Amino acid sequence: VKECKVFSALVTATCNTKEPNHIIWYTDGISPADGLKKNDKRKTTAVYWSILEFGARALSHEEVWFCVTTIRNTDLHLIEGGLSHVSRLLLNTVFLELRNGIFLQLHDEEHTMHMQAIIGVLLSDLVALDECCLLKGHNGIKLCACCANVINHRYFYGNTSGSWAVPSTCLDTTAMVAHTDASINDMLHKLSLYHGMVLGKTMSVEAFKEKEKIFGFNFSPESLLLDRQLNIGLASSLMYDWMHVYLCSGLLDVELGMLMVALKHYKSPTTYKVLGEYVKQWTFPQRNPSVLELFDDSAARNNLKSGSFSSTASQLLTLVPVLARFFSTVGVSQGYCKQQVHSLVACLEAVEMLQAVKTGKVTPAGLMHAIKRHLTLFQLAYISDAWRPKHHIALHLPQQLAHFGYLLSCFCVERKHRMVRRYAINRKGANTEPGLMEDITIQGLLELSESHVGATQGSLTGLCKPKGHTLAALEEMYGTSSEILISTKCIANGCVCVGDVSYYMHEGSRQACQVLLHVLINSVAYTLINAWQRVGQGCDAKSSSSCFTATDKLSLISTQQLESAVVYNNTNGHVVILNAAEFM
Repeated sequence: VKECKVFSALVTATCNTKEPNHIIWYTDGISPADGLKKNDKRKTTAVYWSILEFGARALSHEEVWFCVTTIRNTDLHLIEGGLSHVSRLLLNTVFLELRNGIFLQLHDEEHTMHMQAIIGVLLSDLVALDECCLLKGHNGIKLCACCANVINHRYFYGNTSGSWAVPSTCLDTTAMVAHTDASINDMLHKLSLYHGMVLGKTMSVEAFKEKEKIFGFNFSPESLLLDRQLNIGLASSLMYDWMHVYLCSGLLDVELGMLMVALKHYKSPTTYKVLGEYVKQWTFPQRNPSVLELFDDSAARNNLKSGSFSSTASQLLTLVPVLARFFSTVGVSQGYCKQQVHSLVACLEAVEMLQAVKTGKVTPAGLMHAIKRHLTLFQLAYISDAWRPKHHIALHLPQQLAHFGYLLSCFCVERKHRMVRRYAINRKGANTEPGLMEDITIQGLLELSESHVGATQGSLTGLCKPKGHTLAALEEMYGTSSEILISTKCIANGCVCVGDVSYYMHEGSRQACQVLLHVLINSVAYTLINAWQRVGQGCDAKSSSSCFTATDKLSLISTQQLESAVVYNNTNGHVVILNAAEFM
């Protein structure tokens, strides 16, 4: 904090000084080895932490996620309680002082800040959550840690499951009995008593394993949740990662793959090749990853064979608005697999709303409506065997939005894995962790010192001095005495680069423009744009889009007016912009 001005400002502006802050605890598996290797002995589990009070915008920067340890899975499996035990030890040693309160020396060197923090959020993909909290997950009869009476539908047999129980296919949230911290602790206490009976040989091991399956928890005396000093309430601290729920072997990529298989079976005109040609018509923000290779012949064959859609989470998120437009217009009009098409469109709309949660415009009620609509249509379109635990998990995202105020996704923490891989890939031997953690810590501090995590809306990054004709033109406009710097990127709900198309506010209305240059003149940020003329709102009845005419009308606006880079199609000067949920 003392060495980094930006981070010091963030801590000062966001963290509480009179009550405890909340630690976010994140764990995930990383493999620095060749992905084709069958016996990956170098697979590593990394543990990160951050502070909930930093807020959604700051937590989208990987620099404010700190790696506290890495441990190879071969070693982790030798520890009683595994990752849960390791997390317990870390929180009781490394974070003991933070829990009791510490004084931070701020960057100005004149003031100190008293800060306390307790574990407040457990965030991971479902596999890592199961390992950290010793949950049974989909292997248990009770597959959800948030629900006391939801039974895996594969084990649900009507009245024999109990009059209060409901299957995991149930969409009536009022019928679901929510777990509390106390009810989970009570279950763990009962499991502890049963475990004592096993040790006393008054209960068989098989009977005990059946109890674990019924309760939905694995038991270990070293469990993180059994530590009374930490006193972690699972029900109040659990946050499901919506990225892994929908985008990483999630609801969207699997359902898209299933739909494409069905369309091929019924000889629909919609193929992966057709989708690829449609995607080519659209221009994406420069910060987005390339997606065209996802539709080549090799990828199509593999996707049809697997029945899923293979891509990274960022690639799939990039495609969401284009896929939503295609299937809500072209897909529906073709008349093939109508129920499946409507279900996919509803899934895409739910993902758009989840992405827009960061804007603060999405309410828990609105998100619940979108998710329930998709799940209802999915049940109409597919057999019950297609229903997965993640469908039920999705129902808890609106509740967690209401509880925490915003939802975190693991995009930035997944990016953080690149740093771990970079230093782990060439390390071999029995004692690699100390040197690995040393390199990770030094690199993390360096990146934090150069971070723009505290940058406000409209801030410019990568500033440099203009040259040649650009310098001459700017000096002619603003005089040689002005301090002039230029940039190709600015911070505006992400990143808006030169060449991107962005919305901006002008006289109380939302207009569109193409960004030509970002300029810092005497420490004030401006953007040179081509201002486009609006033609209409909603180019067709079933799509969320806006239409503009591309012009060469140059204008200089405050960079703070820019909102976000958008996906657009420019056909002979007629521009169609796809509106994300945040602009609807």
